Order: sequence, then C-alpha cells, then structure tokens
Amino acid sequence: MFRAVLILGVTHAVASRAQIRPVEKVLQMLNEMKTKGTSMLGEEKKTFATYSVWVEDRTTELGFEATTAERKIEDLVSFAGKADSDITEMTRAIGDLDADIARLEADKKAAIDIRKTEHNEFLKNEADFSESVDALDRAIEVVSKQAYDRPQAQALLQKMSSTVPGMRKVLASFLQEQSVSAGFVDGAPEVAGYKSQTNGVLSILESLLDKFKAQLDSLVTDESNRAHYFDLELIHLTDTIEKSNADRSERIAAKASLAEESAEAKGVLAETRASLAENKKFVSDMKATFQSKSASFQQNQKVRVEELEAIAEAIKIISSPEVADSYSNRVKFVQLAATSAHVRPVAFFADTAR
Repeated sequence: MFRAVLILGVTHAVASRAQIRPVEKVLQMLNEMKTKGTSMLGEEKKTFATYSVWVEDRTTELGFEATTAERKIEDLVSFAGKADSDITEMTRAIGDLDADIARLEADKKAAIDIRKTEHNEFLKNEADFSESVDALDRAIEVVSKQAYDRPQAQALLQKMSSTVPGMRKVLASFLQEQSVSAGFVDGAPEVAGYKSQTNGVLSILESLLDKFKAQLDSLVTDESNRAHYFDLELIHLTDTIEKSNADRSERIAAKASLAEESAEAKGVLAETRASLAENKKFVSDMKATFQSKSASFQQNQKVRVEELEAIAEAIKIISSPEVADSYSNRVKFVQLAATSAHVRPVAFFADTAR
C-alpha cells in the first residue's frame, strides 16, 4: 500500500509539472529521487555513526571524570575529617596551654609576693640585729672604760635602752646570759654538765656581740641565697611563660590555617559532589536521548529503504515497454484522478503492473 501511494505521488508530481512529457523525463526524475534518497540514507547512517561514536567517547570520558571525582571526594572527605580532628586536638592543647600559663603566672606572682615579704622581713631583722650590734659596741665601749659589776652593768643597759636603738634586745640577751652563767635558764635549774660562760660583764657583752654578728651574717647570707634562688626561679618562670605563649601563638596560627584549609576543602568537596551529580545526570540523559534517537534512526532508515524500494519499483514499472506505449493516455487518467477525491489512482499502477 505504501509503495502504491508513493508511486502515485511521484507520477502526480511529474504530471503536474507538464501536461505531457516523455517517459525518459519521468525516469530521469525518478532516478534523481533514487540517487538523492540513497545519498540521504548514507548521510543519515554516517551522521548517526558519528553521533554514536561521540556518545561512546563522551560516556567513556565522563566515566573517567566521574572516577576521578569520586577519588577526589574520598580524599577531600578524609582530609576534612582529619583536619577537624586535628583542630579539636589543637583546641584542647591550646586550652591546656592557657591553663599552664595561668598557673605559671600565678606561681610567678606568688613567688614575687613571697620574695617581697621575705625581703621586708629581712630588712626588719637586719635593722634589728644591726642596731643590736651597734648597741653592743657602745655598751662594750662604756663598760670597758670602768669596772662594772653585774647589777651596775644591768642598770647601765637599762638606762641606755631608753635612748639607744637595739639596746632592749641586748638587755634581754644579757639577762638571759647572766642567768645561764648563774646556773639557771629562764628560772630553771642548771643542766648537768653545763659549762657556764665567763662571769665578767665585758665577757658576756663580747660574747653577745659575736653571737649577734654571727646571726646578722647568717641573716645576710640567707637573704642573699634566697634572692639568688628567687632570681633563678623568676627567670625560669618568665622563660617558661614566654615559651608557652609562643607555643600558644603558633598553635593558634596553625589551627586558623588548618581551619581555613578545611573550609576550603569542604567547599571544593561540595563543588565536586555537585559536579559529579551533574555528570551522572548528563550521562543518564545522554543515554536516554541516544536510545530515543537510535529508535528514531532505525525507523527512519526503514522508511528510507521502503521509499527507495518503491522508487525502484516505479522505475521498473515505467521502464517496461507496455507502460511506455500507453504512457500518454495513462498520464491523462492520473491527472484527472488527482483532481477527484473519489478516484483511486493506485489502480493505474496496478493495471500497468498487470
């Protein structure tokens, strides 16, 4: 049926262009149509083959891109996860450093306060002992100029204690030494085997002077040692605090840098995931389009082949001697049939074929 309709259309087109034309002209036009149809058939195959290759190449290319993207995503996820873990650890370490620095600062302040208290105590004791030494020097000077018995010496010291700084302490020590030399200490009996000191007043005062000087020297030495130890401790605390602050600054900078890298990686990760999703959607759409175009191509190729077969049959029919002899009369019939909706021109070709 399709071939008959096609043959009818071809003959009608020829008849419409001229009232009466030679058979050769019809055959020429049919052959031109066949040539053009064959060319279009080949072009469609060539175009579809090129399209098929493009789809295949593009699918392979996008497959490689997808694989690369998936590996990149895996690496970015791993990097971001480790970076976040490192940032958490850095935050903890910075917190520990803050606690250490606060403790060291407190230790430093406490050490300074203690040293200040110790030094003030030293200055007080130093002044006290220095005054006592000076008072003893003066008492020895006075006593050495004339003989004093103990009651007289005691009275002298009492009198001087009201005007000479440090003399009260000297007097207290003198009375204690006097009690010891008499065989009593704070009113207690003499200890067995105790060797009393020299009974002379001057001897007691000189003994007290040596004792106070020794205590003053010991006090000064102890202060010097304490000051030295404090200086060393202060240097250590200061250096440790400075190092801890420097370490803290480095960790904060490293944390900020890593956080920036992590944020950048997460941004790239989001972009890569979006790109991969677009890649997969494009491949899916491309394959669906290819399947649709393949079906259309196969259908078009089938129609083209049927058209060429119909044209070939028309050429065969028109080229027969019987048709050539009656062509003029048949063309008129075709023209008339083409103008009437109730006439079926296919009968002409059916009759001709017979």
